[in-house]
Amino acid sequence: METPEASDLKAYPTCKICDSGTLMPRKIRRLSGPAVAIGYILLIPSILGMVGCAILLVVSLLAGVAGAAHGSAFATAFAGTWSIAMVSSGIGCFVFGLLGWLLIMKKHVLQCGYCGAVVDAAAAVYSHSNRRFGRASVFGFFFLFLILVAITVVLTHMGSTPAQPTYAPFVGCKADGQVGPQDAPTGEPKTIAISPQLAQRVAYYKASGSLGVLAPRGWYCFETYGSSGSDLYITPMPLNSEGIPGYGIDLRERDGGTSGRFDVAGIIARVFPSHWNFVRQVIAEGIEPASSFPYGPYPADELTYKGKDTVEYVTPPNTKGLGTSSSLVANARPIEGVVILTNDQFREMSANGTVIGEGGEELDLTQLSARLPPEMTELVPVIIRQIEQDSSQSSQMP
Repeated sequence: METPEASDLKAYPTCKICDSGTLMPRKIRRLSGPAVAIGYILLIPSILGMVGCAILLVVSLLAGVAGAAHGSAFATAFAGTWSIAMVSSGIGCFVFGLLGWLLIMKKHVLQCGYCGAVVDAAAAVYSHSNRRFGRASVFGFFFLFLILVAITVVLTHMGSTPAQPTYAPFVGCKADGQVGPQDAPTGEPKTIAISPQLAQRVAYYKASGSLGVLAPRGWYCFETYGSSGSDLYITPMPLNSEGIPGYGIDLRERDGGTSGRFDVAGIIARVFPSHWNFVRQVIAEGIEPASSFPYGPYPADELTYKGKDTVEYVTPPNTKGLGTSSSLVANARPIEGVVILTNDQFREMSANGTVIGEGGEELDLTQLSARLPPEMTELVPVIIRQIEQDSSQSSQMP
């Protein structure tokens, strides 16, 4: 408690109650003891909570920036959600802390040094203290405003900065099939919208006459093809068997207007109910029994529909599903991928190239199945997204 110097006592009034003592400035609690105790109970945890929220907010913002730089949509979204939660929690702590501060606040009074009488402090006596408190409040609110502006800028940057176009080197793949071996094609680097860090880990693999696919750099590729469609295999080691027992990618394309219609119908029966009429037409041919086309999804598969003609999937380890309907053999690692249908109108052409008949539905199938090592799992969403974009662009071509 500050006591005025003797020379300053003349600045304070004489007590009107005893007419002997001098009224001197003092600070006393505004509220009773229980209310003050509640105030401390609210204030101390609130201060700790605001500090903790600030630390976690900084960590989440840094994690979100790092996730955006590496092209991880999940990390960026999680960091954004966590940052919003921390800001909300910090505001809640601030409100409770402010309530606690109000409960423990003291007030300025004038107290007689002789009889102990207490009266309200005169505004003139405390004008200097009030000005000092006002300046502190202005600085405090200005500092809080700067923090909120910084948080807003970082969150806006995380949510609005798109992945810059980068390039993946082109890798041509040899092929063999119905009309014999095919040489590996040459091509330009593939423009892809992912982070430069991820782009350095992938290449664009493509054989003649089929879609390409992103896959880890340095892997081997080979395509088999026929009247039904094609399979492009990308594996860390040269493929020595019909199936892929370990890590690898199978990009399967099937033509619904040829013998590939049986594979197309089998997948449609599983995951595309809006096109079940196509399955019924294939069954009506009498070549394959209805038992070859079971309806409904595989029990263990996790399906995420991106539209009525596109579904992303995860086949869990050691289970049968869409992933094992490819060349990948079930093992202790999951298989992830996407299945895409494209709807073309059937046209019957004459020998000279004129259209002599038109109509009907022809459904083609693109299926990507990928099983990558644990350290490469962040590449899977990038590979799937690229296939979806390429397939969409291919279906729109005349």
